[in-house]
Amino acid sequence: MHIRLLTAQDGSQFQKLRLEALQENPEAFLATFDNESSRHEDSFSQELDAVYAPPHFGFWGMFDDEDQLVAFCRITSSYLPKQLHIVSLFSLYVTPNARHQGRAKELLDHITAELKKAGIEQVYLTVISGNQPALELYLKYGFEQCGTRPQSVKWQGQYFDEIEMRLRLL
Repeated sequence: MHIRLLTAQDGSQFQKLRLEALQENPEAFLATFDNESSRHEDSFSQELDAVYAPPHFGFWGMFDDEDQLVAFCRITSSYLPKQLHIVSLFSLYVTPNARHQGRAKELLDHITAELKKAGIEQVYLTVISGNQPALELYLKYGFEQCGTRPQSVKWQGQYFDEIEMRLRLL
């Protein structure tokens, strides 16, 4: 396995895995398969290019030994000068064939090590309240709950809270 920031050249693999994520775990994402599957193939490459900000920010991808993308997540930073010490993590996904092998932890370990080297102090994320596996992963990893946005997600006629979480790096 190897981990790196995704570039526009990874667009087709990213599109495939992103659409898989929305089909396999629709409850975990704010986007929907119907919406994302209607996007042109080039838009996925353009999205990767638009958020690519090495050495730390953009979509991180994990590749298997055959160079196939098996996991991804996005790290963003604030452009505001008083928030340069924090980042946000979005859309962590591991393909089902690579689950239960420590891949999510491996991806988080790699990213947090890079962020620590850059002097980032805290990582924030939100988890939809119905996504128990993700909540358990983040709690086990050391994230702590720091807030809740009640009924901020409405999907298929049901409301879900967003649980805000924080990981201190320094």
